[in-house]
Amino acid sequence: IQKQSDDKEEEDDVLTYKQKLESTIPRFIDNISFLGQGYNIYFGNPKCSNGLDPGFRNFGVAAFEYNPNPYFSLSRDYSMYVPKGFIATHQQSCTISFSSKTVTSTKDYTDSLHVSASVSVRVGGAFSASADYQQTQSGLSSRETLYIESSARCTAYEIVMQQDPINSANVTPQFAEILRELEAKGDNPDAYYDFFDEIGTHVTDEVELGSLFGYKFQMSTTETQKIVKQNVDVAAAASYMATRARAKTSYEKNQEQQLKTAVSSWTSFSIGAVPDEDNDALKWAARTISNPMPVYVNLVTMKEYLSIYGSAQKIGVSTVQFNNLLNKLDSYLASYCQKRLLVRNNVSSCEDVEIKAPIDVNTVKSNNFIETLFNNKESVVFIQKKSGRFLVSDTNNLKKGESANVYIGNYRGLRREQWNLVRFGFTDSVYQLQHIESKFCLSLRNCNNDEQMPILAKCDQGDICQRFRLQIFNANTQEVIIQSMKSEKVLISDDAKEGNGTITKINGNSDTTSRIWRLQKTLNRFEE
Repeated sequence: IQKQSDDKEEEDDVLTYKQKLESTIPRFIDNISFLGQGYNIYFGNPKCSNGLDPGFRNFGVAAFEYNPNPYFSLSRDYSMYVPKGFIATHQQSCTISFSSKTVTSTKDYTDSLHVSASVSVRVGGAFSASADYQQTQSGLSSRETLYIESSARCTAYEIVMQQDPINSANVTPQFAEILRELEAKGDNPDAYYDFFDEIGTHVTDEVELGSLFGYKFQMSTTETQKIVKQNVDVAAAASYMATRARAKTSYEKNQEQQLKTAVSSWTSFSIGAVPDEDNDALKWAARTISNPMPVYVNLVTMKEYLSIYGSAQKIGVSTVQFNNLLNKLDSYLASYCQKRLLVRNNVSSCEDVEIKAPIDVNTVKSNNFIETLFNNKESVVFIQKKSGRFLVSDTNNLKKGESANVYIGNYRGLRREQWNLVRFGFTDSVYQLQHIESKFCLSLRNCNNDEQMPILAKCDQGDICQRFRLQIFNANTQEVIIQSMKSEKVLISDDAKEGNGTITKINGNSDTTSRIWRLQKTLNRFEE
C-alpha cells in the first residue's frame, strides 16, 4: 500500500492506495455475494446505526460461476478471480476527511440514503420501514430536532454485472425454482407480497465494496438557529467535530465548540472496517482491503433485473410464462406498499410526505468576501446596505426568452436570492449577475436607455448594457457599488430606507446609501 499526497496539509486526511498483488497469487473478492442479491427498498437503510444495511435479504439471485480454467477467470490485472458475467476493478480511494450533510426534512434524509443506494426510478416510502428512518422522522415531526450526517468512505472494489445477453450471469437454481412456483400460482397477490418480503423488491446489479464510517448528530432547532445567526457553518463544523486526530485551526475549534452547544445526542454508523483513533488512512485502507463491505449499491427492480439479465431459458419457463411473470412482478410491486406494508404498519405512508423542521440553516453569513471576490464559482447574496433587504426576482424558473422583474424584498428563501458573479476577463472586474436558480442575468431592456428597471433575461456576453462593474466601496464591510458598464451609473431602488420596493432603474442618484450593496457568501454552495 502506497501513500500519495502532494499537499502536506492534507496527507493525513486523504489517501490514494495501490495494492500490489503478485500475478501468481490472485485472490477471490471477499463479500462479492452482495452483488446480485435481493434487496427490499422499504426496509433498507445504507446508513444503519446497527450494522449491515437491513435491506439485504441474504438471498442470492445471481449465480457465481467461475471458469474451470482459473486463468480465464482472472481480472485484467491478474489480481482477482472474477465470476462469469461480472466486471471487477480496484477503486483506490480512502478519504479520512469527513463530508457533512444537513438533514432538516425527511426528503433530505431520503436523498442522502439514495446517494448510497441508487435506483433508476424512485418509489414512494423508500427506506421508511427501517428503524433509523422512523427515528429520524419522529425527531423531525417534533419540530424541535434536525440532524447532521458526517461520513468518510474507503473504497476497495467496484463490481458490476455485464448486460451482454450471452455473457451475463445465470440465476441461482433456488431463485429459478421460486420464480417457477410463483408463476404457477397465477393471480395471487399474497404470493408476490411474500416474495418481496423474503427475496426483495430489487436486486443489486452494481456494488462498491469498502468501508463507511460516520456520525449522525441530533440537533436542537432552537440552539442551531442561534449559532447560525452567529455565522456558524453547521455542516462544516460537524465535519470538524467528526475529525479526531488532525490538528485543527483556531477557527475550526471555535466552530466546533459552538456546534456542541446545539448537539443533543449523536450516534455512529459503520460498515466494514472502522478508522482507528489516530484516523490513520493507511491502516484503514489495509483493513478495508481484507474485509470490504458494500458502501454503494445500484438497485433494479425484479422486473428490470429479469428483463436485462434473465430469460425464459434461464428460469426454465416458456416465453409466454416469462412475460406473464414480468408483468405480475411489476404490477404487484406497485401495490405492495399500500396493501402489505401499510396494512401491517411497517410504514406510515406509501407516499413521500415531507416532514420539515422549522429552520433554515442555509442562511447567509457575513464573511470576508473581498478576498474571494474574483472567484467566479462563488455564489453570493446582494444585500442593500441601508435596509438590509435582499436583491430578489419575482420568479425562479425562467425559460428561454422570458424575463422577470427584480426587486428589493424580504427574505424569501436563498434559492430565490442567490447570484453568481460571471466574469468576462481576468484583467478587469466586469461581471454579469447571474441568478443561481434560473441561470438568467440581470440586464436592461434597452441598451440606449439605462434609466430603466433592470430585468432578468438571457445572458448575453456581447451586450455591454448587461454587464456591470463591482466597485469596492468599503473593503472592511464588503460593500460594493453595482455600476453599469455602459454609463457607469449605479443600481438603486425606489425606497432605500424601507427596502421593500422594486428596483426602478440604473441611475446616478446622489444618495449614496441607496446605491451601496453588501456582498455576502452563502453557506450552501450547491455542489451536490
